[in-house]
Amino acid sequence: MPRLVLPLAMAALLLAVAAPAQAQGLPNPLGLHGFNLGMTLAEVRGQKFPGPAAGPAATKAKLICSGDGLSKADDIALLPGEPLREIGVKGCRFFDSAGDGKRNVPLKVGGRDAEVTFLVTPKSDDPAVSERLYLILAKAGPTDFDDLVAAYTAQLGPPNVRLGQLKIWQNGQAALMINAEPSKSSSVAYVDKALSQMVTASTDAKAKPGTDKKQ
Repeated sequence: MPRLVLPLAMAALLLAVAAPAQAQGLPNPLGLHGFNLGMTLAEVRGQKFPGPAAGPAATKAKLICSGDGLSKADDIALLPGEPLREIGVKGCRFFDSAGDGKRNVPLKVGGRDAEVTFLVTPKSDDPAVSERLYLILAKAGPTDFDDLVAAYTAQLGPPNVRLGQLKIWQNGQAALMINAEPSKSSSVAYVDKALSQMVTASTDAKAKPGTDKKQ
């Protein structure tokens, strides 16, 4: 299965280029088809596939998350990086439950078909940040980039940040990013800034031996 753009790198880049300008039209909460950033894992699981417009497969679509029996049995990789799995991040994606369980069911993103992954923070003792939807990653075709930028610009206005093909709409709490990997894919990311920063800090600490030990 093609790998998604590593969300940690995208989130880190977002935080690094954060600008004072705010996207006036960025919804609060920010989300895709009712999957809003900050939702609990239980709320994410409770969402239905967004509408029949996506085709007949929508009626057979099932949300599968990391650790579910089907994901284990069919060896479905839902996370775009081993560091996320190691700290307990869960990934969820829609699959065709009537088939062999491995066929992705695309969602409409900016009018284009895209493979969408919902990433949830690790479970913790703090209910405010435990198992919360912090990142939505949508992967469309490499030729969809211009159409995606046009669709989101029509909806939200011009992006706050432009770095080559990277476009960012943001406010104090969240951001929406569009980027492209030439000849590979076009990616859209919905990011909860605070939760994403928390996940990034956890993966950084995990990657540095001894940082989690008491001095």
